[in-house]
Amino acid sequence: MSEHTPKDYSKLVDVLQDMKDEEFVGLKNLLNNAIEQIKEAQKMLRIMMSSIVFHHFSWKTHFGTGDASSTGIVIGGVWMMKGTLLGAVYDLSNFKCEPTLMVTPHFQQKGLYSEVDCMVSIRLGKAIQTAVRLIRNSNVNREAYS
Repeated sequence: MSEHTPKDYSKLVDVLQDMKDEEFVGLKNLLNNAIEQIKEAQKMLRIMMSSIVFHHFSWKTHFGTGDASSTGIVIGGVWMMKGTLLGAVYDLSNFKCEPTLMVTPHFQQKGLYSEVDCMVSIRLGKAIQTAVRLIRNSNVNREAYS
């Protein structure tokens, strides 16, 4: 196995190595705060999405790069992205319908067109309850009264 020289490391590693201890602690705190905010946003998204009911969901995408081989490769990625996003939404909310996904490749044309058509509902009581839960679980609310 070969030894790694400092030239092999990325600029980020070089910057981290040159940081003073107090700067490193500041960066660590900044990253921890960012992670906490992402977790808080995820929790709020779960609360909001749990009260939404989907009655109709259709997502159609037309895509082409102008080259058949690259279009085929990208279409696979589009299917993966759409399936992952729909799976996350399906997991977080309530579906009363069978979602429709469609991807149409255009092998000899360049372009992207995507259309999402959905019908959702939320009961007024659920909307009020969700708003109260969001306010109660909000970090901003806790910090304001601390």
